[in-house]
Amino acid sequence: MNIPLVYYHRPFFEDKTITITGISFEEKMRQCPFYFDISEEVKPWTDKHFYVPKLFQIWGVEENNLRLLFRQRKSAFAKPIMTLMVALFIDLLFWSNEQRVLDLGDQFFLDLDTLTYKPINCKERLEFILQSLDQYHALIQLSALFEEHKKGFAKMVILEKKNQEM
Repeated sequence: MNIPLVYYHRPFFEDKTITITGISFEEKMRQCPFYFDISEEVKPWTDKHFYVPKLFQIWGVEENNLRLLFRQRKSAFAKPIMTLMVALFIDLLFWSNEQRVLDLGDQFFLDLDTLTYKPINCKERLEFILQSLDQYHALIQLSALFEEHKKGFAKMVILEKKNQEM
């Protein structure tokens, strides 16, 4: 798969092409950050109630792995997983807001500002995490973002159901 220039930004991509061998949704998400935003093979942002919980499940598994790696002081092994989990969180934010990630360059943070549902100080916290992927404090911050967004997503789902009933 060729990575379009608007997505080709570090730390997410080192090469302009990537080989995808995975078949399942989860495998593709783990092999290629923003796979579905790039390929549009499936459009998860159009069915957030189905796909967003899948992203939280992936995070649940990887958070434990990351905590173990940092506890063992293996930050070099944690960094690529952290990178994938930041990409997963970004997808989570955009898909929760029924939007596709369109750009990872300068436009990304402008797009992030337009999202309705996002944790407080999300932009600043993501900037810190992206600069500190191999540090334990970045994991703590990323974990907090996931937890806050999980609560916000649950609230959003309840409000949507309530509005549908009216």
